[in-house]
Amino acid sequence: MTTDTNERGTMNETLQGGKKATVVAPTTPPTTPPAGPAPSSPEVKQFTITPGQTTPVQITVEDTMITGNLSITKKDQNGNVVAGATFEIENSSGASVGTVTTNAQGQASLPNLPYGNYTLVETAVPAGYVLNDTPIPFTITTNGATVTQNVLNTAITGTLSIIKTDKTTGKLLAGATFQVKNAQGVVVATETTNAQGQITVPNLPYGNYTLVETAVPTGYVLNSTPVPFSITTNGATVTQNIANAIITGTLSITKTDKQTGKPIAGVIFNIENSSGVSVGTVTTNAQGQASLPNLPYGNYTLVETSVPAGYVLNATPIPFTINVNGQVVSQAITNNEAPGELVIRKVDATTGAALAGAVFNITNSSGSSAGTITTGSNGEGTISLLPGSYTATETKAPIGYVLNTTPQNFTIGFNQTSPSILTFSDVEQLCKVVITKVDASNNSKLLAGAEFDIINAQGQVVDTVTTGADGTASAELPAGTYTIKEVKAPEGYIPYVNPRQITLNELAVTDVNEIVNNIPIKGKIVIKKTDARTGEVLPCAKFIIRDAKCEVVACGCTNKEGKLRFQLPYGNYTYQEVCAPKGYKLDTTQVAFKITTNGEVIKANVKNKKIAEQSNTGTLKITKVDFCDIGKNLAGATFEIENMNGEVVGTITTNNKGIAKIKLPAGKYWVVETKAPNGYGVCRTRTYITVKSGQLAEVLSRDRKINNCYCPRQF
Repeated sequence: MTTDTNERGTMNETLQGGKKATVVAPTTPPTTPPAGPAPSSPEVKQFTITPGQTTPVQITVEDTMITGNLSITKKDQNGNVVAGATFEIENSSGASVGTVTTNAQGQASLPNLPYGNYTLVETAVPAGYVLNDTPIPFTITTNGATVTQNVLNTAITGTLSIIKTDKTTGKLLAGATFQVKNAQGVVVATETTNAQGQITVPNLPYGNYTLVETAVPTGYVLNSTPVPFSITTNGATVTQNIANAIITGTLSITKTDKQTGKPIAGVIFNIENSSGVSVGTVTTNAQGQASLPNLPYGNYTLVETSVPAGYVLNATPIPFTINVNGQVVSQAITNNEAPGELVIRKVDATTGAALAGAVFNITNSSGSSAGTITTGSNGEGTISLLPGSYTATETKAPIGYVLNTTPQNFTIGFNQTSPSILTFSDVEQLCKVVITKVDASNNSKLLAGAEFDIINAQGQVVDTVTTGADGTASAELPAGTYTIKEVKAPEGYIPYVNPRQITLNELAVTDVNEIVNNIPIKGKIVIKKTDARTGEVLPCAKFIIRDAKCEVVACGCTNKEGKLRFQLPYGNYTYQEVCAPKGYKLDTTQVAFKITTNGEVIKANVKNKKIAEQSNTGTLKITKVDFCDIGKNLAGATFEIENMNGEVVGTITTNNKGIAKIKLPAGKYWVVETKAPNGYGVCRTRTYITVKSGQLAEVLSRDRKINNCYCPRQF
């Protein structure tokens, strides 16, 4: 039996009277509509039919409705839970069966939904999210079950576009830096405009922001006003056009007279930018002031182009810079009053001839020097001076003239066009110069016979003087500059080759003493003493040196090289041997020589003959044996014999008997093996030996074989 839409059903069956029948309700609802309730367990209803019964039996069977639950979880695309999203649930007929809103955990639920098909529809989202308007179908089919729906929302993001321009020209500006701050004041982006003056900040989350300029291109004023903006629409671009004003400033000029401090009107200035282009011209007013406002950021040059009569143009360009908005650059500039000219004429007091070389000092009213003048070949000197009162004083007279000590006062007027002229006259001056000639090594030794030329500044010899017995020579000369040149030296002295320059220029000085030092001539004699037969050098020969008065002036003995050196001054000398080396005959001959040229070296070779020789030698015998077998003599060992000075006096080699001999003067020696026999190593030990006259000195030398044979030590 199947119920109808009114939940009723009829079943016609023929039953035997007096019997019992049972009606069983199923536990599973039908799989096709009408879907609906089903008992959770079979319910049994019994009834009885009596015989002949014609009245229908009515039975009521009650079922429990299937219900389930809906659970919603709401997140954004980043996995963050979304609170405050509202959903409406509609049944299969489109009727609303409930409305829910997600909590702080992004969750919402609707319990006890009856069996059936439903649709979940998002109707509202919290600020900052895009409404997900796609309906989501779901079905309740199992009693007590929970249907879970995870619903995603896209968080609203947008893009900020900044365009930076010049406030006046509209020119796009690169290099401006901005910070983007969120509603909590946290900086979420820092960017700088590119060459097109633009910044793009993408993916800004929904919310309120502030745009703050933190740096500007060079030459512009920082726009410090924060700019608020909001991201409210997903994918939208918020554009901010921000203009900057260029930095401007003012040039202020004050012009004054450098001497008086008074303002100067009528001075014209040109102002040029860094490219040399004029950006303005100003003229000072009665207060000496001028200004030029609204100069854009940059480097400039202030150039003075015109001044009133009576002043000197200050042609020095003055650089200045505008780099702070509203800045006033002040330039205080002074001008010198136009100078007037002073001419000084210098003449000979007697002849009126023009005199060159006079020097004058010009002092102002406060006594400070304003400059100097030197007269030229025409006897005149000029100087430019600022207006004022001055004094001219001669500080140096021309060569050969007496200084004029009388000063002259004069005045240079303002805007004076003709020169002031002063005339000074000088008288000629004579001075005495005294030359003293002395020995360079003994200043108290005066030298006669030195001849000098005195040469004036024009190179002319004006006098020649010769020192007398007192070593002096003198001359009377006009004031001036002279050169004293020695042309002849005293006998026995080196000529003095450095000319002396003197200046005679002051009336108070009548004598000028010039001391000229001469260096005595010195030379050397080198005596070399040798054996007359062998040429061997001989030490310990003693010689004396006598001067022209036969007085001994030096003595000494030849060294190990057989040489003796003496340095002697100019003059005649003799040398004589007074003690010969041991074993040699004394040569008492006196030999004359002369020192005439500075630095000359005289060489004397003196030879001595030996006294009749006596035998004073001994014999050295060396026997070379095997280190391990002293009975085995070795041939071919070479030895050098050295004296106590380290000189090799002989070389010998052992014969086939292992023996080598040499005759040596009696004395002490070192025996050094320089070459070993074949197959043996050289003995590195030096052997000390004494050779006595007429005796044999023996040395036993042992070498080891190179194969290092083992020899037992002997005790």
